[in-house]
Amino acid sequence: MKLHLNTVSNKDSFANKVKEFLIGMCCFIFIILITGLFINFCDMLIFEKFAFSFLKTFKEKQSSGLKDVSIFFIVLIGPLMEELIFRLPLVLKRRNIQISLCFLTLYYVGDKITAMSLSNYLTWLKLIPILFVILFGKYFIFEKHLILIKKEYFKVYFLTLSIVFGLLHLINFYSVIPNNLLIFAPLFILPHIILGAFIGYLRIKNNFFIGFLFHCFYNLIIALVFIKHNLT
Repeated sequence: MKLHLNTVSNKDSFANKVKEFLIGMCCFIFIILITGLFINFCDMLIFEKFAFSFLKTFKEKQSSGLKDVSIFFIVLIGPLMEELIFRLPLVLKRRNIQISLCFLTLYYVGDKITAMSLSNYLTWLKLIPILFVILFGKYFIFEKHLILIKKEYFKVYFLTLSIVFGLLHLINFYSVIPNNLLIFAPLFILPHIILGAFIGYLRIKNNFFIGFLFHCFYNLIIALVFIKHNLT
């Protein structure tokens, strides 16, 4: 699966797009399966040595977390926010990066957007960093730097966004991991990093909407699996 730096040409036929998507999907599924086997093997070794299972702990944490979050947030709002933060700026424009940084500020600093109330003065205080982000984008993000990243460092930029996307998911589990085992934790968010890279690929080869739809579908499948597990 070759990553191109430019978006797909309008001359590409719909059939070619579908074919490329299906090939990419097969590669994604294969890599996820191999990664899953590797992670299970690592988890088994860690459990034998330290009597702690990352996979079991993460599943329990996710199952309990589903009780506090609506399915609407998991399937639509969450993916939309994450796509705006991590995949929108893959098309290197100042506006895209500003939007990404604004939503990153809203999503990871203070409360989640769905918990913010415009009638609460604390909400307005939390919006102050947005102003600084907008000013930062206006005065410190230059077109020449974006062109340089696109031409010389795009693969590093792409990989960095994918890794950060995965690592930020680790925050959800940080509190349940023993301190002496934190060094092993990044192994268990490899699927998130791969997911981020694949959605990024869809974003570049197609458009933002295709990547967003795939993210929604992925989250829906994960949510249904955990709901079914909790009912049995």
